[in-house]
Formats: sequence, structure tokens, C-alpha cells
Amino acid sequence: MPAQPIYLDVEEEISELIERLRRTSAQDVPVVVPSRSRIGQSRFNFRLLRDYARQFGKRIAIISSDAAVQQLASDNGFNAFADMEEYGAPEAEPALPLAGVALLAPPAAGPALVPEAAPARVPKMSMAPQHRMASASSSGGRTALYIGAALIVLVALISAAVIVPTASITLTARAQPLSDTANIDAAPGAAPVKVRQITAKKDLSQQFKATGVHDTPAAAASGLVTYTNSCGPTYDMKAGQIVSTTSGIQFVQQAEIKVPPGEASVNILAVLPGVAGNVPDHTITQINNPRNDPSIPLCLHAANISATASGTDEVKQTYISQGDLDSAKAQLEGDLRGQVIDDLTRQAQSTEKLADTVDYQPTFTADHKVNDTVALFAATVSMTGNGAVYSVDDVKAALKADLAKHVPAGFALTDNPVQSDFHVSQSTADGHISFAGTAKGFVAPRLDFDKIRNRLLGSSTASARIYLQTLPVESADVREKPLSLPLLPFLSSHIGIKYVVDTGGAGTATQ
Repeated sequence: MPAQPIYLDVEEEISELIERLRRTSAQDVPVVVPSRSRIGQSRFNFRLLRDYARQFGKRIAIISSDAAVQQLASDNGFNAFADMEEYGAPEAEPALPLAGVALLAPPAAGPALVPEAAPARVPKMSMAPQHRMASASSSGGRTALYIGAALIVLVALISAAVIVPTASITLTARAQPLSDTANIDAAPGAAPVKVRQITAKKDLSQQFKATGVHDTPAAAASGLVTYTNSCGPTYDMKAGQIVSTTSGIQFVQQAEIKVPPGEASVNILAVLPGVAGNVPDHTITQINNPRNDPSIPLCLHAANISATASGTDEVKQTYISQGDLDSAKAQLEGDLRGQVIDDLTRQAQSTEKLADTVDYQPTFTADHKVNDTVALFAATVSMTGNGAVYSVDDVKAALKADLAKHVPAGFALTDNPVQSDFHVSQSTADGHISFAGTAKGFVAPRLDFDKIRNRLLGSSTASARIYLQTLPVESADVREKPLSLPLLPFLSSHIGIKYVVDTGGAGTATQ
């Protein structure tokens, strides 16, 4: 004979049905599935029921008036029936007559007759479970036995709630990497990145050397030399004749001259340029190379009647060139740029960074102008720098938010920190900045921990494990403290759920 049917409730879960199958000893078990049953709506439930039926060695028939349920059952290898009458339900036991009651009749009428008990009416089985009425002759002892058993069960449940204060559920899922590339635009006063405009002003003065040189070459002294002929013949003195002072300063005769008896004068020029050629009068008295004429020294004499003049030494004068001013300006601006950058950087807060583009506005002045003949000059540069600082955390948050938009349905970002990297692709001094960056993180299946916890309250550990196997996780572990009992705690605060995401050394989310 088959076992009594298992009648399902509409809200009953597959884990509860499997637990009921585990407890029944019959091999042939009809399961009555009502319309809109939660179990009857899922093909997965029938597959799971089929697997456990094989494991338990049960032959299960599905009884349901819902054609869709019958079809799902047949598709998964179950015999399906519309009702218990079609399946062949066990006959109901006949109703028992009232004990201790006799029917009396007048003696003359013949022997007393006890009417036959009418056969019990076997109603057509419906989808709701049928409850047999207990016999009216149940003894008071049996009632007391039932009450005692109920009390024992109640005490056991209360003890279990006290002895098993906590249960730890560890769910492990394998994370999947997720990455995204995004461009983020920022401007002062606009989301998503906070941008502030800042200004710094610096002055710097310094003395510089002038490098321009005016070169005035040396000039030879000039004058006249007068020859005196005290003898009779005329002497012919060629151009280039050398005359000199007794100290050896030489002069060159500039033209040919004939010196008859008496005097004749001719221009001379110092051989070496410089002020040394400026000699006093009557100091040029030597006639060099008299042409081996023995009479010349005796008859011809030379002398400068007046001093020679116009002999000058070489003069070099330093002056300011345009290159000197340009070089001073470039050096001062270069030094000030570093100071302005340092000042702007100091204005940034700990989580801010200065943008690459800074608008420099320099003003240059000098105490001398180009071509002034000086060795040194002073120059000053006053510089104003305008820039912008942005929040690094805001950029990373914007990249993370963009990454979150690409999370697949049914998944969520894990607690692992999102790794982001970015650079400024474009910026202006007025604070308009464009960032190009990437964000990398991990996603794992999204779980409703409150729903899971409520579903596990007071359930058996076996049904809990069956239910946890239906979640999108790699594994589920159930542990109780201080003792392992067949029931989980009845208080949600006593059930802790730890969600472990395996990313090869990643973190966990604990509920």
C-alpha cells in the first residue's frame, strides 16, 4: 500500500518537502501540490525533488489539478495525476458505532434490533488534506499521553532556543573582475569633482653683470720732425725713415723730403700706437740707419720742434646689451615659477592636487636700459600665478561611480577597494579640467541577507543546507555554537551570515 499522501501548503519550500520525504518510511509517496504552489512553479524544484527521490529510494507521484504542474512533473520523470481518485487513494476506514449505546424495543415486538452501521462514505479526494476524527471512545489516558508529548516537544524547543544561542552561516562566492575606462570633466562649482581656483604672487630682485663691450683701439701719436743741414750738399730723406727718441720710441717719416742746407720738416707717426708716443718737444733726435753716409751724422740733425700728440691706448667699455636684459628676465621668471608653484601647492588641502596648467603673469623692470655703459645692473620680476586644485578623492569616486553603472544585473561590487588610476588630459587656468582614467574592482552575486536569515529561522539544519544550495554561491557552511542541534535558532539576532568573496586574497563582507 502506498503511504498517506503528503499535502503541500502554497507557501511551502522545496527544502521542507525534502525533509518530509526523508522522515517517511514508505517507498511509494504521493505528493499533492495545490494550485499556485511555490514548489510547483519551478522546474528546478522538480529536478531537485527527483535527485533526492533517487537518493532516498522513493517513488513519488505528483497529484495536482494544475495542468502546468502535471506537465513539469512529467517532464522530470514523475507520474502525474489530476486527483487522488485517479491516482487510487486508500479507502477511508469505516465510521465506528457509538460505544455503550443499545436500542431498546417492546418485548412483544420481538428481539431488539441493532441497525447496521452505514458504510463510511468515501468522498472524492480534494487538494486539501483530510483529517480523520478521533474516536469518541478515546480514553482519558491517551489524551493525557498526547498532552505530555506536546509538553515535551515544547520544552525541547525552548531548550534548543536557549542552548543554541548562535548559528554561523558562511556563504562563499567567486568574484569576477570588472574594469571600466572613463573620461571625467570638472569645473569650479560643478559636480562631480570639487575644483577651487587659487592665486599666488611673488617678487624677486637680483643684480646682474653687463656683458656688452665697446672696444676702442689704440691710436699712434703723430707730429713733425725738422731736419737741419749744416753742410753744403742736399740730403734726400725717403719715406719710412725712422727717427727716435734717446729712450728708443720710434717714429716713421711719412713722406720723402729733400733737405738742402738749412731746415726742412716732415710728418712722422709713432711706430707703436698708444700714449707712449706722446713725447715732449726736442726729444726725437736720433736718425736711424744713416745709409752709411759718414757725413750725415756730422751735417744732418733732427728734432721735433713741438711735442707729438693723439697717441691713445686701447679702451674697452662694458655696456648693457638686449641679451643681458632678456637673460635676467628669463632667470628671474624661472626662479619665480618654482616659488609660485610651491605657494600654490601649499594652498592645496591634503586630498587636493594642483592641476598642471598655471597662468603666469610676470612684470619685468631694470634700473638701466640697453646700451648703458655700466658693469652691473639690477632687475626685478613681479609674478602672479593663477591655478586650480581638484579633489583626488572626488575623481576616484567618480570613476568608481562610473564603474558601478557597468555592474551586471544581480551582482554588486564587493567590499574590495576599487583600484583607480587617472591623469589630467586637459586643463585650463580657469579650472576646467578633463581626466582620463580607469577603475578596476570585483563583482559578486547580490544576496538579500535579511531574507536569507528570516528563511532560516527555526528550520532544521538539513532543510537549511538544502535551501542554501539554491543560492548563487560556490559553497555554504552552517555551524552552531555551543552545540550542534537539528534546529537553527528562532531569533534572527542569533543567526550571523558571513559572505566571503573569493578573489584570490580578497576581503569578506560580514552580516
